[in-house]
This record gives sequence, structure tokens and C-alpha cells, in this order.
Amino acid sequence: MPYPIASLLHLLQLVSPALPVGAYSYSEGLETLVQANKITNLSTLEDWLAQELRYGAIRLEAAVLLRIYDAAHSNQLDRLSYWNQWLSAFRETEELREQSWQMGRSLVRLLGDLV
Repeated sequence: MPYPIASLLHLLQLVSPALPVGAYSYSEGLETLVQANKITNLSTLEDWLAQELRYGAIRLEAAVLLRIYDAAHSNQLDRLSYWNQWLSAFRETEELREQSWQMGRSLVRLLGDLV
């Protein structure tokens, strides 16, 4: 069954780098590496992405995301809260933790406007 066009447009809004939740500002240092000429072409970008996927925080985040999705999908709010707190505790600094929370609050407000 094809998706309604409005649903697809909302999805495109959510994956846009222009989404006004602040995530673009926190891209794990990609802009800095480009400005410092550390990432200059597709090959150096692929190398950086491979390192991030292999050793970066995204591995932890992806594993927890699966658990959060499962908890939310099965309406287990206690598990959802547990994994949310667990992941927040593993942010490297208080500033990064606050950035994550602020992006989440902004996303919730935006989703409220979209629904």
C-alpha cells in the first residue's frame, strides 16, 4: 500500500539537515575536519565514517535505539525511561547531555506541530 504524500513529506522534513532542532550544529566534528582539510574527498569522508561507525558513539546509540524502539512499540514506558536515562548517563560531558536533551525537546515541539 503506498504511503500518503503528506506522510512522506513529513518524513522528509524529519530527515532534513535544516530541521530546526539544533542537530546540524553537533555533527561529531565533521565541519571542523572539513575546514582543517582533514576530509577533502569521498575517500577521506568514507574513512572517517567507517571509523565513526566502528569506534564512535553511534555503536552504543544504535544498540540502545533498538531497545528504545522495542520498548516504545510494546508500550513499556518503564523500559523506555530506563534506556533513555541509561543513554543520557553515557554522554561524555554535561554539555553534550544538555545538547541531547535540548534537541529532544525541540524535536517534540516540532513533532507536535506536524501532527
